[in-house]
Amino acid sequence: MMCKRIFPFTFVVSIILLEFFSHQAIAHKIWIQAEDYEKIKGNMAKGSDVGITDDEALGDFILPTSSCKPGDNPEWYVQYTVDIPEEGTWIFWGRFRHPDGGGNSFCLDKTGKGPNPGDPRLCNSVVQGKEWCWDNNSSPDENVPPGNGQDRIELQLKKGKFTFRVYAREAPGDIQNNPRMDIILLTDEPDYTPTVEDAEAGLKAEAVLYQSGKLATTWGSLKEAY
Repeated sequence: MMCKRIFPFTFVVSIILLEFFSHQAIAHKIWIQAEDYEKIKGNMAKGSDVGITDDEALGDFILPTSSCKPGDNPEWYVQYTVDIPEEGTWIFWGRFRHPDGGGNSFCLDKTGKGPNPGDPRLCNSVVQGKEWCWDNNSSPDENVPPGNGQDRIELQLKKGKFTFRVYAREAPGDIQNNPRMDIILLTDEPDYTPTVEDAEAGLKAEAVLYQSGKLATTWGSLKEAY
């Protein structure tokens, strides 16, 4: 008789726990290869289109093809649109490199309407030198290490379509030394730090889903991995 009493109790507890965990927030990651833009304008190009390769890039990458300096606000950008699955605070990450180590940067236009002086700087740090790095802070201080969480880029996003642009902010003009952008990540997991291994796995998984017709019909659309 005791077993008959315990079983229903255990079953009920299991159902309650399943219901509890099913309603807990699921961390989302939206991976975007920089070259999978939906629109490009001005002196911006894929590395492959201008004869520049980088063995450590995860595929192709984006770079400005001319010189610019802070305050110029040239109309050079790549535009992306993604599907945000849940309303909330999202963190913007990118994988960048400036080959001359000079802290040359991009900027993020969160409105998709044009750059402003206060837009977040992307990869302004010189601490990483000439190496590829993950960065999520917009600090004006070039000596702040990339990705250390200071002045991190937080976006308050609603569920649904989100369009944003990445502009060239500063570039020396020597195309071999102009800054490069490889990967973009949007995540609602506040303490997460991306890795190359995670990016490769996430992009590969989404490519399979894309080919099976489960995602939208254009690259530059949603690349989401849990």
